[in-house]
Amino acid sequence: MKFGLFYLLERPEGKSEAQIYRETLEQIRAAEELGFDSVWLAEHRFTRYGEMPDTMVFAAAVAASTERIRIGTTVVVLPFHNPIRLAEQVAMVDVLSGGRLDLGVGRGYQAGEYRGLGISMDESRSRFEETLDICVGLWTNETFSHDGRHFQLSEVSVVPRPLQQPFPPVWVTVMQTPASFRYAAERNYGIVSGDPYQADPAFTEGFENYQRVLGDMGRGELADSFWALAPTFVHEDASKAASIPQVSWDSYRDAFIEHGSPAKPDGTLPEDYQAYTRWEGYRSARHENVLELPTIFVGDPAMVRDKISAQHERGINSFILWMNRGGGIEQREVLGAMKLFADRVMPALG
Repeated sequence: MKFGLFYLLERPEGKSEAQIYRETLEQIRAAEELGFDSVWLAEHRFTRYGEMPDTMVFAAAVAASTERIRIGTTVVVLPFHNPIRLAEQVAMVDVLSGGRLDLGVGRGYQAGEYRGLGISMDESRSRFEETLDICVGLWTNETFSHDGRHFQLSEVSVVPRPLQQPFPPVWVTVMQTPASFRYAAERNYGIVSGDPYQADPAFTEGFENYQRVLGDMGRGELADSFWALAPTFVHEDASKAASIPQVSWDSYRDAFIEHGSPAKPDGTLPEDYQAYTRWEGYRSARHENVLELPTIFVGDPAMVRDKISAQHERGINSFILWMNRGGGIEQREVLGAMKLFADRVMPALG
């Protein structure tokens, strides 16, 4: 089994930008020492919901601060990027890290980010696919040309080349859509799943949908190419495991409700975001009920082991743990939870 840690760089009240950056890098260095497999960085901009507008810059800082741990992105929002610049940045970080980069990509879902960058959400899917295709073309050809809807390239070469050949592993964020699972499987890309639009991240449902698509395609061997994103907190005292993160998790919920909508100013949803309607259950979810969900890994070490073991029995082997959801848990508590997980949970799961 593999375990990574998730970083959104949320900024709750009372914390400065410098503090959240400093504490996150400290946690990542600790994660390497404790034996976690990877860290995963999420691109967000303009609001306190997430203050990591450039995952590649932060990934370079992580590469300089660590030696072993893999550095993933969940996600780089492809519609926001020039594909030539992104292909160059990814290759640079892969070289600087000694070939430790995992490139997680997605379309994004926050209307405010699209508006701020002057990009239509109705173009999100076409921009996503074209940008990724261009990046792959640039990484796998000495020179590459492209005449598309959004970008035109004529005999472009990028240097340096990625250290991992032909290019770093690519992971696509998918929640439920069968066509998106098929898109990833056809290209041998992996999956990251975990729904932010409801209290239950629902990655088990996503995994089952992925298995069905792979079965239909005859690609069952790809089932292990799946990372599940799960809010997590562990403490020796189960009651404290539940209570310590509550204020921070509530802060995240409030920030998500304020900034997370894909709706246009008139309240309508773009065509490619019609499934993003599950707000009410998230708004009304009570903290104590959320903790009971099988996909929320909160409790003492034995409780968390049991929850993860149950998911492992379903066939899920790789988990991205969101240890500081909301960014407001005290640093000593986050580091303590990480150490307890590494000492008491990971060894029992193998």
